[in-house]
Amino acid sequence: MTIDRDFVRLRHHLIRELGADPKLAATITSYLVVARLLEHIGDHVVNVTEWVVYGATGQLVELNPGKLDRRRVTG
Repeated sequence: MTIDRDFVRLRHHLIRELGADPKLAATITSYLVVARLLEHIGDHVVNVTEWVVYGATGQLVELNPGKLDRRRVTG
């Protein structure tokens, strides 16, 4: 999903920025925490949507099949 890809790209970017200027550690850490929480909210939205689809149709659907591969995304 887009949010997973964006999270991984942002994380890579922030780590590069941290390497370039260690004085930004506190700010970058805050950004990483917020980004991870937003990504986690996205996971919950997907789960609820899958439950709604199951409740309405009886079909199990995987709306985020690439979730397990998110570490492979590069930015």
